[in-house]
Amino acid sequence: MPNLANKVAVVTGGTSGVRCEVAKALANHNATVYIIARDKQKSNKVVPNIKM
Repeated sequence: MPNLANKVAVVTGGTSGVRCEVAKALANHNATVYIIARDKQKSNKVVPNIKM
């Protein structure tokens, strides 16, 4: 995957499964990632892991 600096990605349902891994991959390639989720508690647990 190329460097995604200055790119924005919106991941729906990114608190678990494949979409969570997609969010991590995008973040690891310097994209700004927004996760849209219904469960705030789950998203609060996932976000710190994505920001590694």
